Amino acid sequence: MTAARTVWHFTDDTSTYHAALTAMFTGTGVEVARGRAEADVLHDVRASRSMGAVVPVGLLADICPAAILADLPYLFASRAYAMRFWDGAGRDTLRADLAPHGLDVWGVFDGGTRHFVTKTPLIDDFAGRTVRTMPGSLLADVLRILGAHPVPVPGSDFAQAARTGRFDACERSASNVLDYGLHEWFPYLTLTAHAHAVAALVVNTAVAGDTLAASRVAAAERVQRHAYQARDEAALRRLESVMRVRREASPRLVAALGDAVARACPQVLESVRKESA
Repeated sequence: MTAARTVWHFTDDTSTYHAALTAMFTGTGVEVARGRAEADVLHDVRASRSMGAVVPVGLLADICPAAILADLPYLFASRAYAMRFWDGAGRDTLRADLAPHGLDVWGVFDGGTRHFVTKTPLIDDFAGRTVRTMPGSLLADVLRILGAHPVPVPGSDFAQAARTGRFDACERSASNVLDYGLHEWFPYLTLTAHAHAVAALVVNTAVAGDTLAASRVAAAERVQRHAYQARDEAALRRLESVMRVRREASPRLVAALGDAVARACPQVLESVRKESA
């Protein structure tokens, strides 16, 4: 098996991503591998050293401006609405922008509904808080408007940064909070449901050759999304017994986040409204 005929994901072999990729590539001669940092393996895909990788959509923003939509709060009214966008206009835009780089999207997966975990209660604002963001994320601009201090931390360094106190707030899905053990350092969970994470299987078309049957891709997406949602719901029930959970964000906090998005990136906001109409 050559390294180039490998597709990667950044989670462990119990994850919904691993199950989806295994189902997609069984019998194709493609190896499913795990555990490497998203940015590193995406670099290898672009350099034709690996066939593909599942990466957070926001990581593609340097070659696909629309990818930043995955990171901004309250652009989509619900998880279902967000997935509808990424199944339609969002996916089409990703594919069009990636094509000149010899890349394509073979699958779009659910990364869970994001909420904020904090070391102190999150009531009405972010003023003075250090908040982890992905490097290059527009969320950092939004948080600065709200008086926060963004701390860019790549996914590969996230667990260590959380343990050592590099930030006092971050956004994760319920299952991520449980998987990382974040409740040990961040006792407060506010169910803001402000964003809906999406990951894409990005492939190098020259290495991949023939595409997979659309029915196989659609089946894997469907199973993964259902499994992730069930896992998120189960994780939230568990977290309610070990964290102080605020069931919804205050109206003032929701309004402040929405206003900050409009101020930080008005053109982005208008674009997603038009494409989602």
